[in-house]
Amino acid sequence: MKKTADNSIEALGAPSNRKLRLQTIFVLILIPVTLILLVLLCQFGVRQLYRKNSAFQLSTIEIVTPLDQLRTSVGEYLLNHQIQEGMVTLTSIDIGKIRADLSEDPRVVSVEARRIFPGTLRISIKPRVPVAELLFPPLRLRIDLEGYVVPRDLPGNTNRLPIITNLSPSEDFVVGKKTDNSYMLAFLTFLRECSLRPDGTTYEVASVQMEPQKEKMILCLKGNDIFENEATVYMPPTNIPAHLDRLGTIVGHRRQLRKKISFADLTVTNVPVRPE
Repeated sequence: MKKTADNSIEALGAPSNRKLRLQTIFVLILIPVTLILLVLLCQFGVRQLYRKNSAFQLSTIEIVTPLDQLRTSVGEYLLNHQIQEGMVTLTSIDIGKIRADLSEDPRVVSVEARRIFPGTLRISIKPRVPVAELLFPPLRLRIDLEGYVVPRDLPGNTNRLPIITNLSPSEDFVVGKKTDNSYMLAFLTFLRECSLRPDGTTYEVASVQMEPQKEKMILCLKGNDIFENEATVYMPPTNIPAHLDRLGTIVGHRRQLRKKISFADLTVTNVPVRPE
């Protein structure tokens, strides 16, 4: 029998549908493969042309800080992490990690790490500057103007820092942490106010005894043109600017009389001053 050709629409369309499905599958496979190849090619290019490029070999390390002990610590950190001149490329260094790691040092306010092409790594560190020494026998700590507790060996803003005694509890003072002790914060406010006033250097403090039970700070001042050596000033731990205004009025009056001050009590309304 002679076979009859199947010219139906279904028969004619079947090969075309199969071909379309195969093309679709091929495209779906080709696209991710192509993307993977492009990613691998980009990674290779970044590694060879940027991160591992010998043209960016680390040739100079600059450590910018006024503190020698921090400069030494940074040098040791870089050595421990194999970041040395001639050993790595500048572009392979993780700047963010350097910044984060060095910022954990309690002696540090801020860290800036940057690449200077073609081969310089510059690390700039701003250290904390102690303004007072905290005495917890036999322990001693230091504190900066923002209230952050720092190690005792960190150099202060002067050769002789005021010594703070009778602070309690000592748990309020942890190296690397900011204290919330109200009496300590009051004294730091006193120092900030003095730094902003034309007559601020008049009130140079040798030591401070905190008296929370009596709600006052006992300031022992260094001698100068108006205050006798070890002159004592009682000051409340609140509203420091107002109390400094009162003290400034007393100082101005004493200068007019050409008299010195050995004692002043700002915790009372009528301020007693000696010598009378």
